[in-house]
Amino acid sequence: MRMLDLTALLKTPGSETSLSAHRRIVSTLQSRNETTAIYAMRSHIQRRREQATDAVRRAFAEMYVSRVQ
Repeated sequence: MRMLDLTALLKTPGSETSLSAHRRIVSTLQSRNETTAIYAMRSHIQRRREQATDAVRRAFAEMYVSRVQ
C-alpha cells in the first residue's frame, strides 16, 4: 500500500515555511494586536489546509491514474 507523501506540503513553491509563519503569529501575539493575530492564525491555517488538500488530491491522482495507464 502506498503512503501519502506529506513532505510535499513543505515543497510548495513560493510558500511560507511553517516556522516563519509561526514566528509571525508569535510576533503578532506579542504585539497584542488582536486583529492582526487573528488574521495571521486564520491565514496560516487556511494555507495549510489548502496545501494538505492539494497533497491528498495529487496522491490519489497518482495512485489511481497510474494504475489505469
